[in-house]
Amino acid sequence: MKPFKHDEIGYWSEVKLDIVRKYASAYSTIMSTQRSIKNHIYIDAFAGAGLHVSKRTGEFVAGSPLNALAVNPRFKEVHLIDLHGGKAKELRRLVGSQKGVFIYEGDSNDVLLHQVFPRCRYEDYNRAL
Repeated sequence: MKPFKHDEIGYWSEVKLDIVRKYASAYSTIMSTQRSIKNHIYIDAFAGAGLHVSKRTGEFVAGSPLNALAVNPRFKEVHLIDLHGGKAKELRRLVGSQKGVFIYEGDSNDVLLHQVFPRCRYEDYNRAL
């Protein structure tokens, strides 16, 4: 397995992460109140290691996977995919064995098609972000 280095992100990426966090929170709140929806699911096809390093401060910044896991009400399932084995391993370490969290190491095109999308089918009343 290749070692990894946490991605360094700039100011605009930090802003994007904040926007995605707020959107995921609003989405989860709305979907959890819909009686016709069985499950609402979060998918991140390029999850990374879960943490980034801010170029501005040098501090760790929570990435979208950790932000999604902090949303209340919780997503019924969270699917996190990364091609880099070291990043997937670090993500597993950070997340632990939380119920409903699936971490995949592999090509997101293949993982999404064969493992994730079958779990969030429209006709099963599942919705995904």
